Amino acid sequence: MTYLRIPETHPKFYKDPNIQNTFQGITAARTKNEKEVICVGNSLGEVYFFENTKESLYNNFVGFALKNEASISKLASSLKFNLVFVGDVQGFLYLYQLDTLKDVKFLKTIDLNNQNNPITAMSVYENDNVCYLFTGDSLGKVRIYDALTYTLSIEIAAHFRLITSIDVSVKLNRFITTSEDTFLNVWKINPDNGLALTLAKSYNSNDKMILGGKIIEKDKFNVMVTQYDCHEVSVLTSLS
Repeated sequence: MTYLRIPETHPKFYKDPNIQNTFQGITAARTKNEKEVICVGNSLGEVYFFENTKESLYNNFVGFALKNEASISKLASSLKFNLVFVGDVQGFLYLYQLDTLKDVKFLKTIDLNNQNNPITAMSVYENDNVCYLFTGDSLGKVRIYDALTYTLSIEIAAHFRLITSIDVSVKLNRFITTSEDTFLNVWKINPDNGLALTLAKSYNSNDKMILGGKIIEKDKFNVMVTQYDCHEVSVLTSLS
């Protein structure tokens, strides 16, 4: 359908042949005027927009960039509140609001205070009234922020090693964390009591690092996972 390649005339991306700049982080976002866009980050702190201009035609351009040019590690978004969340390799979180594709407002920088370790996973829990951002890092910690007030709500020592993915289901009031420590954890969310969390299930993948997890919102709680050096996608059924 389309692809993105940094032009060779880019003043910094190809400047030093000894430095391999890369793309990192992707999310779908929506502007206040209901324009949908795909956001892709890179190691120069730039966030590119993929815009579907007409039928199968796409346009891409730099939508915004971090002022400090920090290397981006993860992206996430809130469709209801038109927010884009940017995580970097030094443990900082940046919040932006998309009024239009040409009018992107910087809102806040949050320091995760995680000893300069990268943000390695992000996911969003939102409904009509609240928006929470879930972050994971290379220390195995999960932090949950109220994205509307920029405040830390909960911090969990969720894993012993790097968190590889987080996925949240508003419909099922569950979220999962996966890690290099070979465990997948399932957490219950109680939205009627603030954001009270309970560890519902801990699954060990037989000493294989779990690199990604995705909740399948069917009648029962199922999860798809990918594992290191494994060519198959596994489905875990009835976890919680």
